[in-house]
Amino acid sequence: MPHGWCGYWSSGQVPIPAGSRWELEIRIATLWAAELMRRGLAPRLPAVTALHLDYWLWYAGRQQGSDVQPYHRTLTTAY
Repeated sequence: MPHGWCGYWSSGQVPIPAGSRWELEIRIATLWAAELMRRGLAPRLPAVTALHLDYWLWYAGRQQGSDVQPYHRTLTTAY
């Protein structure tokens, strides 16, 4: 993949192939970020799970205005 692929693909111009290394890295990084957030919130909100936070991050991202750079696009049933 040429240098700078991430910016090109995350611009929404080209879909990232489902199951590709790049798509999996994005999914794994998102889940790990949610788990780290859960650990930080656990003392105050013990019922919150990483799954809750992952969904909340996805939903919050969908609510962004048109001035925000598009997120990656992947055709898959995994989300």
